[in-house]
Amino acid sequence: MDETTDISRYEQVSLVIRYTDGQFHVYERASSTTGDVGQCFDGTSAMRGTYKGVAERLIQIVPTALYIHCNKHILNLCLIDVAQAVVPIRNNFGVMKSLYNLIEGSAKRHKDFEDIQKEVCLVPIPLKQLGNTRWTCRFESLKVILKQYSEIIADLQEMEVAD
Repeated sequence: MDETTDISRYEQVSLVIRYTDGQFHVYERASSTTGDVGQCFDGTSAMRGTYKGVAERLIQIVPTALYIHCNKHILNLCLIDVAQAVVPIRNNFGVMKSLYNLIEGSAKRHKDFEDIQKEVCLVPIPLKQLGNTRWTCRFESLKVILKQYSEIIADLQEMEVAD
């Protein structure tokens, strides 16, 4: 779903539904609100707000479109809270964030990291920033670190020698 204000200052909303079949072929369909029976969003005020949220606006158009808070988003919020409460996990994410900032925060350090990966015949993969919006963003960040662990250590050692 996306919205924009047109030239006559009216907000226009487009609703596009993407889905896959059993063979993972991707389909995309534009949709009208006719026949909508439900809606599911995260809990931000822009989406669920009582007066101007998307959910409320859809209910004004289609009164039967029941709003449900997205369970995946609730699970993500729970996982983030748990991770912050467990000190070793919280510290691990702190180290991952610092590592990302150190290597990817400088064009020179990024290139040095890329060069180290090329030296061992790897396709260079940049570190990924930790995202707060989805747990999968954190997993993707960790996956790159684990895959490139030896190259990260080599890069950190070269930085230490250079200083």
